[in-house]
Amino acid sequence: MDSSTTRTDMVICKYISQAMEAKGITQADLSKALEGRSKGYVSDRVLGKRSWAISELDRLAPLFGLPDALSLVAAACGSISSQAVSELESRMTWLIVSPHTPKTMTWPPTRIRTHASKPRRLTIDGLKGTRMTEYNLYCDETCHLEHDDSNSMALGAVIVPKEKRKEICVRIKEIKQKHGICATNEVKWAKARDRMLPLYLDLVDYFFDDDDISFRALLIPDKNLLDHEKYNQDHNTWYYKMYFEMLKVIFDPKQSYNVFVDIKDTHSSFRVSQLWDVCSNNMYDYDHRIIQKIQPIRSDEVQIMQLTDILIGAVCRSQRKLPEQHQSMAKRRIIERIIQRSGYKLDRSTLLKETKFNYFVWRAR
Repeated sequence: MDSSTTRTDMVICKYISQAMEAKGITQADLSKALEGRSKGYVSDRVLGKRSWAISELDRLAPLFGLPDALSLVAAACGSISSQAVSELESRMTWLIVSPHTPKTMTWPPTRIRTHASKPRRLTIDGLKGTRMTEYNLYCDETCHLEHDDSNSMALGAVIVPKEKRKEICVRIKEIKQKHGICATNEVKWAKARDRMLPLYLDLVDYFFDDDDISFRALLIPDKNLLDHEKYNQDHNTWYYKMYFEMLKVIFDPKQSYNVFVDIKDTHSSFRVSQLWDVCSNNMYDYDHRIIQKIQPIRSDEVQIMQLTDILIGAVCRSQRKLPEQHQSMAKRRIIERIIQRSGYKLDRSTLLKETKFNYFVWRAR
């Protein structure tokens, strides 16, 4: 395997090879499902020399009796034996699995800095006896519906050490009270107006000034390019795939996490449970030592979730195609402040090692 493949790629490769043999599926069958990809292209991925794209796994999953890529990844991770896991661990030195993230990246570091020092490479054995830091992730989304008035969509998470959450909530309440807002009132991106601009700018500045808070987001700039039928999925399934893509690079095997997701609909609990299974299997976290829970909550009851709403609202709004008469000066000013403080434009992915304000621009193919 080359350096571009990951530990999860190895497991998927092994699962696909075994399933092909059991079901009598040939590489030619895979090529046909991938709309005529070359023999060499398919062979490299079957042999584990290259990584499968999520969209490719979506097309291959029905060959193995599975509905989509998430199910295939879950099946692959769940089918590997403990002996095989040990063999894989002895060959790998790092567990981050995103093809967009360096294998030496730690997220988030014990103490988050805008310009972090070079991360230390860890081995599996090096994890033994390491004191784990527990983090809370507060996740939200904006413009996630398939047919609404927005071309763009974003999902994101604010990440804080669990032991700091009360201190951060108190500070957010203090900022609200400074601007004459009741601490229990919900502050949301949708409510941003000119008269409330100083409040929103202070919250943005607080985020960038506090080293204990970090942010990760995934931005889809144009939902109109999505073709769910092509990949044998519905919009809801794709939505949770994007959640998985957003979350997976955050998890570090030497830390532990509690993930709180804003309630989307009456089916949230079931879908979130599936998301937890996939994320845990992806980390070989079968005892939930790393990802301790993924739980739906109401955003209006959690101060930090309101900070997530503001940040992902700004990221998403930066890519919306709105007529001039619908432009909001207050929201434009908030976006400008985020660009100024982060040092990044919001139309392309941040640097791979960015630990304070990290986001990935996902484009449909």
